[in-house]
Amino acid sequence: MSGYPQDTAGETALLAFTDGMYGHRARLRMIRFGLVASAISAPRGSVLSALTFSIRARRRGNRTRIPFAYRWEDALMRPLAEVRAELGIVPVERSHPAGILTGGPESRWSFGSAIC
Repeated sequence: MSGYPQDTAGETALLAFTDGMYGHRARLRMIRFGLVASAISAPRGSVLSALTFSIRARRRGNRTRIPFAYRWEDALMRPLAEVRAELGIVPVERSHPAGILTGGPESRWSFGSAIC
């Protein structure tokens, strides 16, 4: 749903996105710990990019309206764009105009084109 890739940079963005969604309500310390640990442990030369991207991802998550009790199984057959619009998930291109931060634990993280 978030559009972030399934790599280390994408998981960091997903932690930030989730913290934005639920952090103000649930104070999920584990998510915040993971977010900070992921961002500051990014490969050399990527930490500032990771922190900046994470702030944008958190803001994006903060604008999202996904209730805890959302019935995901009811949304499975609907178009992804329609479900994202219903849940208030801003298109990734709007939140991250420079592209999506990608990369693993060993390589420098860089910006690429938007994932789905």
